[in-house]
Amino acid sequence: MQENYGRRGCKCRRWRIPVIHFNQTKVFCVKNIIFCFLIVSIVITFFHCAGQMAPPGGPVDTTPPTITETYPETKTTNFNDHAIRITFSEWVDKQSVFESIFISPDVGELELDWSGREIEITFEDTLRENTTYVLTLGTDVKDLRAGNTMAEAFSLAFSTGGHIDSGALGGKIFDGKPEGVMVFAYMLDARLSDTLNPAQTKPDYLTQTGKDGTFYLPFLRLGNYRLIAMRDEYKNLIYDAQIDQYGVPQSEFVLTPEKDLMDGITIRMTSEDTSAPFLSSSRAIDQQHVLLRFSEAIDTSTLRQENIFIEDTLSQAQLSVIDASPSDTTISEATLLTAEQDGTKTYRVRIKNIRDLYGNVVSLKTTAGYFDGSGVPDTTKPHISLLNIVNESKEVFPGDSILIGINEWVIKSKAEHGFSLQDSGKNSLTGAFTWLNATHARFVPSIPLQNKMPYVVSVILDSLIDIAGNRFTDSMQIFKFQTVDNDKLGSIVGTIEKGTLSENGRIFLSAKPLEEKLRSRTVSLSAPGKFSFDKLQEGKYLLSAFVDSDSNSVYAYGTLYPFQTSERFIVYDDTVKVRARWSVENVKILFK
Repeated sequence: MQENYGRRGCKCRRWRIPVIHFNQTKVFCVKNIIFCFLIVSIVITFFHCAGQMAPPGGPVDTTPPTITETYPETKTTNFNDHAIRITFSEWVDKQSVFESIFISPDVGELELDWSGREIEITFEDTLRENTTYVLTLGTDVKDLRAGNTMAEAFSLAFSTGGHIDSGALGGKIFDGKPEGVMVFAYMLDARLSDTLNPAQTKPDYLTQTGKDGTFYLPFLRLGNYRLIAMRDEYKNLIYDAQIDQYGVPQSEFVLTPEKDLMDGITIRMTSEDTSAPFLSSSRAIDQQHVLLRFSEAIDTSTLRQENIFIEDTLSQAQLSVIDASPSDTTISEATLLTAEQDGTKTYRVRIKNIRDLYGNVVSLKTTAGYFDGSGVPDTTKPHISLLNIVNESKEVFPGDSILIGINEWVIKSKAEHGFSLQDSGKNSLTGAFTWLNATHARFVPSIPLQNKMPYVVSVILDSLIDIAGNRFTDSMQIFKFQTVDNDKLGSIVGTIEKGTLSENGRIFLSAKPLEEKLRSRTVSLSAPGKFSFDKLQEGKYLLSAFVDSDSNSVYAYGTLYPFQTSERFIVYDDTVKVRARWSVENVKILFK
């Protein structure tokens, strides 16, 4: 017999099957033939019985496996045996059980013996006196016939004394794929909370979410707890940065005799990026333009000319950077406008204080990029596009502004002068330009766009003049669009109620449509109170809100180490159906 060890120290027994060799002879006596036939039959029967097989045939199986019987029964006290037995409703995959079983407190190595649908689990260590033990089977356990996984995690509690621990934590994971997420609970009473690193420490208790993301951790010892959610890709019960997704709730938890159940915990999942971005390549496009490519998407607010330096590699003479603008197609690229380069020289790019979307600064060790100067004059003419409006679109909302993108630096005053917006009556609309950077601007009409109105944007291309004086002559570019009909729109009106909310900060409330083609909307409130979403397209919407405690207008997911809680958020229980010309009213969102 050969013993193999699985995850969490599980030891499973696997029988080594003897191989029988037959020697060929020219003549076999009848007895030898019969003997060989019997041996082969025994071996085939042995393999058939020893192999783990589900009964064949029958209708498509969509029923998840369940636990039908346990020894001991849950909540058994004064338990003094050395083994536990669990019976499943059907044949299950052994490996999925090995990877989903956990006993708290730790009882050392587990030995698992199978008999059909029953598994017997024996312990290496002697059980502690007067202690509640919890055996957990996660939802990754699957049946053999169709691979159906358990609908919810299973917990079996027993005690070696006369008392069963009564603490419990429950809640829900909010994610695009909430099923199968591990939820880890760490007791803080016997450790320094500041030193708890999930990348090094395994949890004291755990469970796993079902299909709807709900979780429940019963039979906990009373005390202080830290809870984290994790998509444990390596199934090793520790956090692997940049591999595992994680989620952090809005607080830590204290279970007391007066309050031994804390339910309604909400967690959002995210991914951590701890690797520093770097400049992967730099290339001269022409005599005054350089294309930079980064290893990942860049926070465009940090892409500023004062953060970029170019020097001649021989003389160290500086080449002036006039502007740095992000690409319209990918935010991992940027175009630099420079003073005229010398085509015979090699230049080095140095970067500082540019960050990725996770706040990681470009690594100092990898910020040097080299490129050969170009002597080719810039002959490319500027062109313009509308970034938030598709030409001929009829889905523009009244009140929208117009986001403009230009492929390179131009003289702003002349570009503004060559831009015009007219309605169907050829009435020109005045407005104000706000330049987000040298190549992106927002035009806000002084009078909001009207309902169901055709509009025309005209740009005199002669007004788009780059630094080299390139321009189109005697040409105009036209964009046409129409605003939606208000009679096809609806609204949602309601209130956000404070409930248990104690955090300070603006409240950001979002209405996210279930259909991707529809537009999401967000409003912000200075405090709990009335809200209104006007001019919503027909469809179903999911409402959620968060409290912007750090005042950066972006939801903070929290961090694992050093530990920092997430911002408070709430998701409305039901989807809200919006119909044309109707207002859905009295929607109440309560911070529980």
